[in-house]
Amino acid sequence: MFRISNYHKMDMSWDDAVALIKGLGGHGDLLKGLEYVQQCWDDLVMSDVMDDDQFYSDYIYEVNAFNVVYEGMAELFTVKDQPLAD
Repeated sequence: MFRISNYHKMDMSWDDAVALIKGLGGHGDLLKGLEYVQQCWDDLVMSDVMDDDQFYSDYIYEVNAFNVVYEGMAELFTVKDQPLAD
């Protein structure tokens, strides 16, 4: 998940975020799209081409969509306290 400043945060629906992420990385694959955004960040960290603020400005839609999808998918793996059935 990206730590986005309030300046770069934007509201995005689940459907819009999924559509945007699926369009990245090729072939409408949600996981490949998430990996693509992560790779863009990793490439920034390994280079001196731009700083964090420039990255967030250039990838504002992608990082916001990434966070929406990441948070939504995290709910799939959250264990909720429920009493065991007899």
